[in-house]
Amino acid sequence: MHGNTLIAGTTYEKTWESKNPDSAVCEAIIREKIRRYSPFYADLDCVDCRSGFRVSGGNHRPIIAKITKKLWCVTGMGSKGLLHHALMGKLAAEAITSGRTDLPKEVFYNQTAM
Repeated sequence: MHGNTLIAGTTYEKTWESKNPDSAVCEAIIREKIRRYSPFYADLDCVDCRSGFRVSGGNHRPIIAKITKKLWCVTGMGSKGLLHHALMGKLAAEAITSGRTDLPKEVFYNQTAM
């Protein structure tokens, strides 16, 4: 709960026709999940519906990229951000502060080497 507002979500679609959410569809999906896990909140009014995208690499692994000498990017965690964020942040911080680029090849992309 945030004040008198409950923020709940999420849905997961691999295809979509618009970047704008279909409020009725999203509400039905999310409301069913709320009803299953927290029935007390299931009948609250829906006041807003938002959409966003989760970036994911082709191999579904996180990406740490050195874009330029001073610009790095940590991305591609998809729906696994809560699982990977701490490790990816630690690896990126160590690489940036040490100047090393010998990160695991599964997650590292060195744009400056190209």
